Amino acid sequence: MKQPIILSIAGSDTLAGAGLQADLKTIHALGGYAVTVTTAITAQNFAGVQAVYPLPSDQVAAQLDSLLSNVQIDAIKIGQLASAKIIQVLSQSLQGLHCPIVLDPVLVSSSGQALLSESAHSTLIKQLLPLASIITPNIPEVNTLLGTDFKGLANQMADIGRAFFALGVQAVLVKGGHSLDDQAVDYLLLPNQAPQAFSSPRIANLHVKGTGCALSSALAFYLSQGNSLEKAVEQAKAFLFQHLAQAHFAQLNQPVDSPRLINPSLSG
Repeated sequence: MKQPIILSIAGSDTLAGAGLQADLKTIHALGGYAVTVTTAITAQNFAGVQAVYPLPSDQVAAQLDSLLSNVQIDAIKIGQLASAKIIQVLSQSLQGLHCPIVLDPVLVSSSGQALLSESAHSTLIKQLLPLASIITPNIPEVNTLLGTDFKGLANQMADIGRAFFALGVQAVLVKGGHSLDDQAVDYLLLPNQAPQAFSSPRIANLHVKGTGCALSSALAFYLSQGNSLEKAVEQAKAFLFQHLAQAHFAQLNQPVDSPRLINPSLSG
Protein backbone atom coordinates (compact mmCIF):
# COMPACT_ATOMS: atom_id res chain seq x y z
CA MET A 1 0.00 0.00 0.00
CA LYS A 2 1.33 3.44 -0.91
CA GLN A 3 2.24 5.95 1.74
CA PRO A 4 -0.93 7.98 2.40
CA ILE A 5 -0.84 11.76 2.15
CA ILE A 6 -2.76 13.40 4.97
CA LEU A 7 -3.61 17.10 4.86
CA SER A 8 -3.60 18.95 8.17
CA ILE A 9 -5.49 22.25 8.22
CA ALA A 10 -4.73 23.89 11.54
CA GLY A 11 -2.94 26.59 13.48
CA SER A 12 0.77 26.68 14.28
CA ASP A 13 1.94 26.14 17.87
CA THR A 14 5.26 27.80 18.80
CA LEU A 15 5.74 25.17 21.50
CA ALA A 16 5.16 22.39 18.93
CA GLY A 17 2.94 20.51 21.35
CA ALA A 18 -0.35 20.86 19.49
CA GLY A 19 -1.76 22.12 16.20
CA LEU A 20 0.09 21.58 12.95
CA GLN A 21 3.24 20.40 14.68
CA ALA A 22 1.43 17.67 16.64
CA ASP A 23 -0.39 16.60 13.49
CA LEU A 24 2.88 16.33 11.56
CA LYS A 25 4.54 14.22 14.24
CA THR A 26 1.55 11.91 14.60
CA ILE A 27 1.03 11.33 10.88
CA HIS A 28 4.72 10.72 10.24
CA ALA A 29 5.01 8.40 13.25
CA LEU A 30 2.22 6.29 11.76
CA GLY A 31 3.93 6.09 8.37
CA GLY A 32 1.95 8.73 6.49
CA TYR A 33 3.16 11.88 4.80
CA ALA A 34 1.68 15.13 6.10
CA VAL A 35 1.05 18.26 4.05
CA THR A 36 -0.27 21.40 5.70
CA VAL A 37 -2.46 24.46 5.39
CA THR A 38 -1.80 27.03 8.11
CA THR A 39 -4.85 28.91 9.37
CA ALA A 40 -3.30 30.89 12.23
CA ILE A 41 -0.05 31.63 13.99
CA THR A 42 -0.06 31.51 17.77
CA ALA A 43 2.32 32.72 20.44
CA GLN A 44 2.34 30.18 23.25
CA ASN A 45 4.56 28.51 25.83
CA PHE A 46 4.15 26.31 28.90
CA ALA A 47 2.15 29.08 30.59
CA GLY A 48 -0.48 29.13 27.86
CA VAL A 49 -1.45 30.98 24.71
CA GLN A 50 -0.53 34.65 24.69
CA ALA A 51 -1.73 35.62 21.19
CA VAL A 52 -3.56 34.26 18.15
CA TYR A 53 -3.02 35.73 14.69
CA PRO A 54 -5.49 34.39 12.09
CA LEU A 55 -4.13 34.43 8.55
CA PRO A 56 -6.07 36.29 5.84
CA SER A 57 -8.66 33.98 4.34
CA ASP A 58 -7.31 34.45 0.81
CA GLN A 59 -3.90 33.18 1.95
CA VAL A 60 -5.52 30.11 3.48
CA ALA A 61 -7.49 29.53 0.28
CA ALA A 62 -4.33 29.87 -1.80
CA GLN A 63 -2.52 27.23 0.28
CA LEU A 64 -5.41 24.80 0.01
CA ASP A 65 -6.05 25.34 -3.69
CA SER A 66 -2.35 24.85 -4.43
CA LEU A 67 -2.32 21.46 -2.73
CA LEU A 68 -5.65 20.25 -4.10
CA SER A 69 -4.64 21.11 -7.66
CA ASN A 70 -1.43 19.10 -7.53
CA VAL A 71 -1.49 16.53 -4.71
CA GLN A 72 -3.59 13.40 -4.27
CA ILE A 73 -4.90 13.84 -0.72
CA ASP A 74 -5.96 10.62 1.00
CA ALA A 75 -7.53 12.15 4.12
CA ILE A 76 -7.93 15.54 5.76
CA LYS A 77 -7.68 16.53 9.41
CA ILE A 78 -9.06 19.97 10.35
CA GLY A 79 -8.17 21.69 13.61
CA GLN A 80 -8.04 25.38 14.52
CA LEU A 81 -9.87 27.55 12.00
CA ALA A 82 -9.50 30.97 13.66
CA SER A 83 -12.17 32.98 11.79
CA ALA A 84 -15.51 32.80 10.01
CA LYS A 85 -13.93 33.92 6.73
CA ILE A 86 -11.46 31.03 6.87
CA ILE A 87 -14.31 28.60 7.50
CA GLN A 88 -16.19 30.00 4.51
CA VAL A 89 -13.32 29.62 2.05
CA LEU A 90 -12.53 26.13 3.33
CA SER A 91 -16.11 24.96 3.01
CA GLN A 92 -16.15 26.17 -0.60
CA SER A 93 -12.88 24.44 -1.49
CA LEU A 94 -13.74 21.17 0.25
CA GLN A 95 -17.11 20.71 -1.44
CA GLY A 96 -17.19 17.52 -3.46
CA LEU A 97 -13.90 16.04 -2.26
CA HIS A 98 -13.92 12.26 -2.09
CA CYS A 99 -11.70 11.54 0.90
CA PRO A 100 -12.31 11.20 4.65
CA ILE A 101 -12.46 14.49 6.56
CA VAL A 102 -11.89 14.50 10.32
CA LEU A 103 -12.90 17.75 11.99
CA ASP A 104 -11.62 18.45 15.50
CA PRO A 105 -13.65 21.55 16.52
CA VAL A 106 -10.91 23.42 18.35
CA LEU A 107 -12.62 26.30 20.14
CA VAL A 108 -10.48 26.97 23.21
CA SER A 109 -6.88 26.06 24.07
CA SER A 110 -6.09 23.83 27.05
CA SER A 111 -5.02 26.98 28.92
CA GLY A 112 -8.37 28.70 28.25
CA GLN A 113 -7.49 31.00 25.34
CA ALA A 114 -10.21 31.31 22.67
CA LEU A 115 -8.98 29.91 19.35
CA LEU A 116 -12.13 30.64 17.36
CA SER A 117 -14.27 33.73 17.84
CA GLU A 118 -17.77 33.11 19.17
CA SER A 119 -19.21 34.91 16.16
CA ALA A 120 -17.70 32.19 13.94
CA HIS A 121 -19.35 29.28 15.78
CA SER A 122 -22.55 29.43 13.73
CA THR A 123 -20.54 29.49 10.49
CA LEU A 124 -18.63 26.42 11.63
CA ILE A 125 -21.85 24.61 12.50
CA LYS A 126 -23.73 25.47 9.31
CA GLN A 127 -21.00 25.35 6.68
CA LEU A 128 -18.27 22.96 7.77
CA LEU A 129 -19.61 20.40 10.25
CA PRO A 130 -21.84 18.72 7.62
CA LEU A 131 -18.86 18.29 5.26
CA ALA A 132 -16.88 16.23 7.77
CA SER A 133 -16.91 12.45 7.75
CA ILE A 134 -16.65 12.65 11.53
CA ILE A 135 -16.22 15.37 14.17
CA THR A 136 -14.26 14.80 17.39
CA PRO A 137 -15.43 17.22 20.11
CA ASN A 138 -14.71 16.92 23.81
CA ILE A 139 -17.54 17.55 26.26
CA PRO A 140 -16.94 21.33 26.61
CA GLU A 141 -16.93 21.60 22.81
CA VAL A 142 -20.12 19.54 22.59
CA ASN A 143 -21.84 21.93 24.98
CA THR A 144 -20.54 25.04 23.23
CA LEU A 145 -21.66 23.85 19.81
CA LEU A 146 -25.06 22.63 20.97
CA GLY A 147 -25.78 25.18 23.70
CA THR A 148 -26.25 22.38 26.23
CA ASP A 149 -24.87 21.25 29.58
CA PHE A 150 -24.09 17.58 29.09
CA LYS A 151 -21.74 15.89 31.58
CA GLY A 152 -20.45 13.22 29.23
CA LEU A 153 -22.45 10.40 30.83
CA ALA A 154 -23.15 7.25 28.87
CA ASN A 155 -26.91 7.75 29.04
CA GLN A 156 -26.55 11.20 27.44
CA MET A 157 -24.78 10.04 24.30
CA ALA A 158 -27.89 9.19 22.29
CA ASP A 159 -29.25 12.69 22.93
CA ILE A 160 -25.91 14.24 21.92
CA GLY A 161 -25.96 12.22 18.72
CA ARG A 162 -29.51 13.23 17.82
CA ALA A 163 -28.69 16.91 18.39
CA PHE A 164 -25.66 16.77 16.08
CA PHE A 165 -27.39 14.69 13.41
CA ALA A 166 -30.16 17.31 13.30
CA LEU A 167 -27.44 19.78 12.27
CA GLY A 168 -26.36 17.56 9.36
CA VAL A 169 -23.36 16.01 11.11
CA GLN A 170 -22.49 12.57 9.70
CA ALA A 171 -20.74 11.00 12.70
CA VAL A 172 -19.40 12.09 16.10
CA LEU A 173 -16.62 10.83 18.33
CA VAL A 174 -17.22 12.33 21.78
CA LYS A 175 -13.89 12.35 23.58
CA GLY A 176 -13.99 11.40 27.25
CA GLY A 177 -10.94 13.21 28.57
CA HIS A 178 -13.07 15.62 30.61
CA SER A 179 -15.30 12.94 32.13
CA LEU A 180 -15.03 11.69 35.71
CA ASP A 181 -14.94 8.00 34.74
CA ASP A 182 -12.12 5.77 35.94
CA GLN A 183 -11.64 4.72 32.33
CA ALA A 184 -11.02 7.11 29.43
CA VAL A 185 -14.15 6.37 27.41
CA ASP A 186 -14.81 7.83 23.97
CA TYR A 187 -18.19 7.32 22.29
CA LEU A 188 -18.74 6.87 18.58
CA LEU A 189 -22.17 8.14 17.56
CA LEU A 190 -23.65 7.11 14.21
CA PRO A 191 -27.18 7.71 12.89
CA ASN A 192 -29.68 4.96 13.71
CA GLN A 193 -27.16 3.08 15.82
CA ALA A 194 -26.60 2.72 19.54
CA PRO A 195 -23.60 4.65 20.90
CA GLN A 196 -20.39 2.61 20.80
CA ALA A 197 -17.97 2.95 23.71
CA PHE A 198 -14.19 2.71 23.29
CA SER A 199 -12.34 2.47 26.60
CA SER A 200 -8.74 2.64 27.71
CA PRO A 201 -7.17 2.98 31.16
CA ARG A 202 -6.91 6.56 32.33
CA ILE A 203 -3.31 7.62 32.97
CA ALA A 204 -3.30 9.34 36.35
CA ASN A 205 -1.89 12.85 36.85
CA LEU A 206 -0.95 13.30 33.20
CA HIS A 207 -1.81 16.69 31.71
CA VAL A 208 -0.48 16.66 28.17
CA LYS A 209 -1.38 19.22 25.53
CA GLY A 210 -2.22 18.14 22.03
CA THR A 211 -3.97 14.85 22.79
CA GLY A 212 -6.98 15.86 20.69
CA CYS A 213 -4.72 16.79 17.78
CA ALA A 214 -2.93 13.46 17.94
CA LEU A 215 -6.16 11.45 18.18
CA SER A 216 -7.85 13.19 15.26
CA SER A 217 -4.71 13.00 13.11
CA ALA A 218 -4.38 9.29 13.84
CA LEU A 219 -8.04 8.84 13.01
CA ALA A 220 -7.53 10.57 9.65
CA PHE A 221 -4.54 8.31 8.95
CA TYR A 222 -6.44 5.11 9.69
CA LEU A 223 -9.44 6.25 7.65
CA SER A 224 -7.09 6.88 4.72
CA GLN A 225 -6.33 3.16 4.82
CA GLY A 226 -9.94 2.32 4.00
CA ASN A 227 -10.90 1.29 7.53
CA SER A 228 -14.45 1.67 8.81
CA LEU A 229 -15.13 4.41 11.33
CA GLU A 230 -15.38 1.81 14.07
CA LYS A 231 -12.03 0.22 13.23
CA ALA A 232 -10.30 3.57 12.71
CA VAL A 233 -11.50 4.85 16.10
CA GLU A 234 -10.30 1.66 17.78
CA GLN A 235 -6.86 1.95 16.16
CA ALA A 236 -6.47 5.68 16.81
CA LYS A 237 -7.42 5.34 20.46
CA ALA A 238 -5.03 2.41 20.92
CA PHE A 239 -2.23 4.40 19.28
CA LEU A 240 -2.80 7.38 21.57
CA PHE A 241 -2.93 5.29 24.75
CA GLN A 242 0.21 3.34 23.89
CA HIS A 243 2.05 6.53 23.11
CA LEU A 244 1.01 8.27 26.32
CA ALA A 245 1.78 5.21 28.42
CA GLN A 246 5.28 4.78 27.00
CA ALA A 247 6.33 8.36 26.29
CA HIS A 248 8.96 10.42 28.05
CA PHE A 249 7.73 13.97 28.30
CA ALA A 250 9.81 17.12 28.04
CA GLN A 251 10.04 19.16 31.24
CA LEU A 252 13.41 20.81 30.69
CA ASN A 253 13.28 24.49 31.73
CA GLN A 254 9.55 24.16 32.28
CA PRO A 255 8.04 26.36 35.03
CA VAL A 256 7.46 24.32 38.16
CA ASP A 257 3.83 25.41 38.45
CA SER A 258 2.90 24.35 34.91
CA PRO A 259 1.15 20.96 34.50
CA ARG A 260 1.32 21.04 30.70
CA LEU A 261 3.78 18.59 29.18
CA ILE A 262 4.96 17.83 25.67
CA ASN A 263 6.75 14.89 24.11
CA PRO A 264 9.82 15.92 22.11
CA SER A 265 9.46 13.07 19.65
CA LEU A 266 5.69 13.00 19.26
CA SER A 267 3.24 15.26 21.04
CA GLY A 268 0.16 13.40 22.18
